[in-house]
Amino acid sequence: MIRWSVPKSVVAGGSILVAAQLLYFLVLMKVTHHELLRVLLFVAPGLASLVAAYFSPTQKMIVGLSMALLGSILGVLFSYAYEALGFPIDHIGGFFVTASILVLYYIGPSIVGSVVGKLISERRSRQVPKTL
Repeated sequence: MIRWSVPKSVVAGGSILVAAQLLYFLVLMKVTHHELLRVLLFVAPGLASLVAAYFSPTQKMIVGLSMALLGSILGVLFSYAYEALGFPIDHIGGFFVTASILVLYYIGPSIVGSVVGKLISERRSRQVPKTL
């Protein structure tokens, strides 16, 4: 059994964000353009926040909301990687402008995911396990 800590929770949520970006990239290599893939990228921070908040032993909301920041940084870095590989990328501004816009966009799903993860975690911890 894994003994969860805050860094492990951040890694678990971050791995969902990285997996979503990699899945987007791998499918983009085969398919020229698909809007459903973009929806995956915008849902991933909410799912990552849910997982991070659920597994975090303390500071559940802070850990969950940190996925918005991590997701925006990964989004900007992967967009530069996509551009380097020849895919068309619309630049809004520089690194900080784009990251700021993504943080503002990702904060909504991250709040929802953090609250849901915290509620599920608290509900499961209140349940008394059945003994034989």
